[in-house]
Amino acid sequence: MRPHTRARDGLTLIEVILATALLTALAIALLATTRQPSDRVKEQAYQLRVEQLEVLCQQYLADHGQWPSADLSELEAARYLGESLPVSPVDQQPFVLNRSTGEIEVHRHP
Repeated sequence: MRPHTRARDGLTLIEVILATALLTALAIALLATTRQPSDRVKEQAYQLRVEQLEVLCQQYLADHGQWPSADLSELEAARYLGESLPVSPVDQQPFVLNRSTGEIEVHRHP
């Protein structure tokens, strides 16, 4: 006579571990792909802000015959900005004007 086999009612420990590992790997991959666009958006916002500030500095030069201060406080005082002094959306550091070139100094991002 054959021994009677019992029907399996649940999952084995190995199946549970494999399912958990697979779901963890998928979650990590999903988080990595959703994080990258936000970094790209911040970088694009940074570049646009730099271009905007350089144009405002050129307008200030045309109006006043000199570059604004390196910390851009004169742009704020003369109401060229319409808001308080901006900071980098990437690293929250203030923008700085290179008065010899008229360009906003680019922050080095980690």
